[in-house]
Amino acid sequence: IVNPVEMSERGEDPSEYLMDMTNGQGILTFAECAGANPATYPVMEGALAIGGKTCQIGHRVGKTPVDMYKFMWNAARISGSNGQSGCGIYPDVINLMASGRIDMRKAITGRVSLENIQQGLDQSSAGAAGKILVSTMYK
Repeated sequence: IVNPVEMSERGEDPSEYLMDMTNGQGILTFAECAGANPATYPVMEGALAIGGKTCQIGHRVGKTPVDMYKFMWNAARISGSNGQSGCGIYPDVINLMASGRIDMRKAITGRVSLENIQQGLDQSSAGAAGKILVSTMYK
């Protein structure tokens, strides 16, 4: 997993890392699931393969900054997915999570109690990367 925020904080360029990892070919398919678009789209733009695809799955408050020229130059596409539009995909995802093949805990970057839901909403709308989990189990 490449965390563009952590890499940037260390002075590393996540796009260059991905390009090096693919021997200059770039990534053919990106899935943006965190809703951290201001952090992830610049990385995706810099590491797209020719004909690459980006699927926007994560939700966020606010607009997404996208440099369309980079998508045009690479003949790349952006498409969206909204939960249930995966037509029957939920059982597969739940099975993958249950088997441990997908660990969604890594996507959760904040936890708040139901009583403090406003704090979670504030974190989310402030552009915090990741997902805020709201539960009655947290104090």
